[in-house]
Amino acid sequence: MSTKRVLSPKWMKSGLICAVIVSGLTACGTSRPPITSDALMQQANEAMSSGAQDKAADLLVQASKLNPTSDAIWVKLAQAQFERQDYPKAIDAATEALARSPNSAEARSIIFVSSMRLAVSSLSEIRADTPLSEGNKTEAEVLVKELRDTLGEAILIPGAKPLPKPAQRVRPRPVAKAAEAPATAPVAVPKPQPAQSTAASDPFGALR
Repeated sequence: MSTKRVLSPKWMKSGLICAVIVSGLTACGTSRPPITSDALMQQANEAMSSGAQDKAADLLVQASKLNPTSDAIWVKLAQAQFERQDYPKAIDAATEALARSPNSAEARSIIFVSSMRLAVSSLSEIRADTPLSEGNKTEAEVLVKELRDTLGEAILIPGAKPLPKPAQRVRPRPVAKAAEAPATAPVAVPKPQPAQSTAASDPFGALR
């Protein structure tokens, strides 16, 4: 007659705990290491190089949450938003970069050009809906002309081709007249002298 061994509840509880511990250790061994802001920056650079600006912006937003004090992340995020033509977000990201690095020339450039593109866009909408007054129109035209002369139209308006500069007319130089040769003075011809007498030429001739 065979007898079956019945496990006590104590042993069953211990076995269950061991199984949970083993499964936990196995999960820890296969889990991926936590992603870093540097890794996200590298992925964002690759995305920007391939033209995936939306993906790059999403990756940089994640990186800014992991490392909010890095000005480099905020500058790169401003670049990505600028390439997406989302100028308000580009200005916000560049402002965050300036808060961490006040001397960032790149962040200031992004803010400036983004603001100018927003201004040009607003100006076109105003012209379509409500015309400007004469004073505001004159001031705006002067400002746009100064900016265009300084930066170029292609920077202010995406896709705009710069106008060719008018060819400068070369004025012919006046040719100096050749100096006239001075008149030749008449050469004085000596008058022939009369031949002297033989006596004058030979004073001893009379004695001969």
